[in-house]
Amino acid sequence: MTLALAGGALGPVALAQTSGRTQIEFSSAGGTRAVQVELQPEGVGGDRLSLELGFRSAEFPSAGELHDSLSVTLYRVEAPGSTTLAVSDVFGLLALPTSPGSLAIPAGALTITSVLPRMDAVPGETMAIAYEIQVNLPSVYRDRPLGLSISFFDNGDGLGSVGYVRAAVVPEMGTIGLLGLGLVVLVGMRMREEMGTRGVRPSGE
Repeated sequence: MTLALAGGALGPVALAQTSGRTQIEFSSAGGTRAVQVELQPEGVGGDRLSLELGFRSAEFPSAGELHDSLSVTLYRVEAPGSTTLAVSDVFGLLALPTSPGSLAIPAGALTITSVLPRMDAVPGETMAIAYEIQVNLPSVYRDRPLGLSISFFDNGDGLGSVGYVRAAVVPEMGTIGLLGLGLVVLVGMRMREEMGTRGVRPSGE
C-alpha cells in the first residue's frame, strides 16, 4: 500500500496501492504531522522489517536549534512496547536513538544502505539523504501485529523539507528456504503415496 500524505504547495492527501509496501510522504508545507500505520507480514512469519527513509531539506545545520525532522518508531499493536528506529534531519540519519523505557533492538540487528531519494528536490535544497534499513526483529517483535508511528516535525522557519518512509514486514530468507523445503517434502511424500497405491515402487527400491 502507498499512502502519500502531504499538504499546502505539494498538493492534497492521496492514497494508492503499490507492491505490498506502505509509503508515507510528508512536507513542511503541511506543517507538523504524525501518522500510525499497521503493517501486514508478506508471507508466513514476520522476522524482518524492510524500511526505506528519505529526507530532503533547504535548512542549514545549526547546533542547539530544532530543525525539521522525520522519525520512525516501531510498536506492537496488541501489547505495550515500542522502539524508535531512526530520526533524520539536516544533520543526517540517527539510528536507534536513546529512548528510556523502549524495547531493545541491538545495533547489530540493523543493516543500513545508502540509496537514491525518491522524492523531488525542494527549492534551495542544502541536503538530501535516503537509506534502506533492514531490521532483524528480536523475539519481542516477531510473529505479532506491528505498526509504525511516523512523525514529521516542522520548525516553522519557512525553509522547506520533505520526507518519506516505505516499509514492509517480510520473512527471513532462512524462513523462506524452510518453507520451500517443507513443500518439497510434502510433494515427495504425496508422490510416494500415489505410486504405492498404484503398485509402483520409487526408483532405487
